[in-house]
Amino acid sequence: MSRWAFIVGAQRSSTTYLYHVLSKSSHICMATPLQPEPKFFLKDDLYERGLDYYLKTYYQHPDADLLVEKSTSYMESIVSARRIHQNFPAAKIIFILRNPIERVISHYKFSCFHGLETLSIAKALEKEEERINRYDHQAVSVSPFAYRQRGKYAEYIESYLTIFPREQTKILVQEHFINNSDAIADLCTFLEIPFSEAMVLDEKFNASDDIDYDLSPEMEAALYAFYAPYNKILSKLIEELDLSHWQK
Repeated sequence: MSRWAFIVGAQRSSTTYLYHVLSKSSHICMATPLQPEPKFFLKDDLYERGLDYYLKTYYQHPDADLLVEKSTSYMESIVSARRIHQNFPAAKIIFILRNPIERVISHYKFSCFHGLETLSIAKALEKEEERINRYDHQAVSVSPFAYRQRGKYAEYIESYLTIFPREQTKILVQEHFINNSDAIADLCTFLEIPFSEAMVLDEKFNASDDIDYDLSPEMEAALYAFYAPYNKILSKLIEELDLSHWQK
């Protein structure tokens, strides 16, 4: 009988890299397609079709040792968390986090690249609160304008920990995980699968590096101040995480 794991976020924090790492294991069947993500437990019309539909639609080898779905919108959805738990109470939940300021920049560049953002980064951050819910809900599952909000990682993780036991969750830090055989081997231990050197990838995925932006020193300082209390909560919540490199 297969086991389950879900990569739930955070967006723009190398979740696609993590997907490709796990896809190198012969013990894992990753949900496909990679893009667009399944979001089965987020979308009511899909969820109502049932688990048989879910298995047949997204998994080519549903009898694999471990079935893994990546849908980063799940991180912001307590409904998705409850639905996953209701169907797979023993599922393992994986978060991968990134310096939230770097995540803001990557998010902004991604929104520009896909034609969702036309403002400068300064204006986009200034108008975030008034625009955060003003987007095409049919085109995207979560707001493309939640630049700062999406970096409040502690709030989302705390919500998941009200549903899933701590021992079923794994929190990775992008800067410590990329191309790090020890970190990848540790994740394999958590997922109870053998580690393989083939899983250590030195590649970039889903980047938007060719988008220009202008983040002034004042704006950067304001972002560090904005995230300081949230990062402090996260450090206390997950004591083994070393987030010292997120401090200015």
